[in-house]
Amino acid sequence: MIRTLILSFCLTFLIVPATQATGINFSSGTWQEMLTLAEEQQKLIFVEAYADWCNICKSLERNTFRNEEVGAYYNENFISYRYDMEKGEGVSFSERYSVNGYPTLLFINYRGEVVHREEGYMAPPRLLAAGREALRPEANQTLLELQYDAGSSDPMVLYNYALNLKHAERNYQEAAQRYFDTQDTKALIDQQNWEAIQEFTTDLNSREFQYLLDKQKKFIRKYGLQPVADKIYSVLKQNVVRAAITRNRTLLQTVLELARTELKDKGQTASQLRMVYTEAARDWQDYAYKTIEHFENFTVYRAPELNHAARNFYDHVDGQEFLEAAIEWSRQSIAIDNSYTYNETYALLLAKSGDREAAKTQALKAWQMGRMNDDIDTTLIRKLLRELGSSVD
Repeated sequence: MIRTLILSFCLTFLIVPATQATGINFSSGTWQEMLTLAEEQQKLIFVEAYADWCNICKSLERNTFRNEEVGAYYNENFISYRYDMEKGEGVSFSERYSVNGYPTLLFINYRGEVVHREEGYMAPPRLLAAGREALRPEANQTLLELQYDAGSSDPMVLYNYALNLKHAERNYQEAAQRYFDTQDTKALIDQQNWEAIQEFTTDLNSREFQYLLDKQKKFIRKYGLQPVADKIYSVLKQNVVRAAITRNRTLLQTVLELARTELKDKGQTASQLRMVYTEAARDWQDYAYKTIEHFENFTVYRAPELNHAARNFYDHVDGQEFLEAAIEWSRQSIAIDNSYTYNETYALLLAKSGDREAAKTQALKAWQMGRMNDDIDTTLIRKLLRELGSSVD
């Protein structure tokens, strides 16, 4: 403990900027001391890798490093360090970081990892832009993690750290909650918090979701009907899937009750969520009945939703009456969006229902659409055509 305090004291007071003039203040000391200082101050290290004979390096120092705006920005956000690549530690540094020309400008985290790199002369605006690029949250998970673990209460640090965790498919809920804890309830409708709700909120009982439900009209006026409806449905759906996987009927009923009371859509969302539950539970017989009931009671205008149900019937449901219903949904999806995927589903359903001629005609149409686009995998439709006696290989 005492040794740590002494080291911290030395780094704070003995590693001082080499100059206090207007512009960037470059620190002196060993590279290991710079890494330690970067960890303590939770900053990146900005390194100029140069050589004494490099005239461009001298111009960079004279015209850019001494710029007042550049100095203010870099002194606030970075630990700055200069290395002669042909002397002392600089030789091994040059080899480690593949410095092949001068000046090379590196932004390095406390673990010694390069997060951004530039080469050559840079006027003040370009160096400022390089600094901002180096500090992009998506490029600095290590720095954000360091600040987070140190107990940062900076909302943007917490927000960006949670966002990076989510994008990395890691558990982000604790970081997201720490972010929301910095926000007043009335501020949840602000742009930044709406984005945070969209990214992070999944808990039915959370303050954020309850506020979204309570202030639906205000959110809709500010951000539009569809984004708000999509977010609410997404949270409800995630919890229904969780209920199906855990066989938690109590959670299912809670979600359905919320859908009935909070969404003024005559029960359409609740009906759709029943379909979601039976699909997630792999109860295909109940899924078939719930789906038929849903499409009889409500008009569906979204092609993906129509095709999803039709494809599930092809994959999992038997019975001519069910197949005829799925064929009709497939026709409707094509009428809305005449794409390869929907035509493929239609052909498969026709074949499963026993109408081989209609299936062959439709499969050929789908294949013609698919072969015009290299990104479309036509394996399934070609297999179907072979089964129907009309190979296109």
